[in-house]
Amino acid sequence: MCLASLPLQVSSPAAGQDVVREPGRDGGTPVDIEVDGPSEKNGPVYHLQGNVRIRYRTYLLRADDITYNEDTGEAVATGHVRLEGGPRSEIIQA
Repeated sequence: MCLASLPLQVSSPAAGQDVVREPGRDGGTPVDIEVDGPSEKNGPVYHLQGNVRIRYRTYLLRADDITYNEDTGEAVATGHVRLEGGPRSEIIQA
């Protein structure tokens, strides 16, 4: 799933939870990522663990773990995965 291609900013709004927010500048679409567990960043790649939630446009992607590349906008989800939303409000679980 390709989410965005603009740089992200990370903030910690509460203990034990990280939020990554793409600011939507230059016509980009905002991407919000919430993480209950640990997160790491290596260059443009985030590895997010523990009940990860990514909101992009009308989609919500949830998974146990997600690797997200801010340069390409690509997200790879593993574990319990659920994608919901879109023009038909579909739900896909794996």
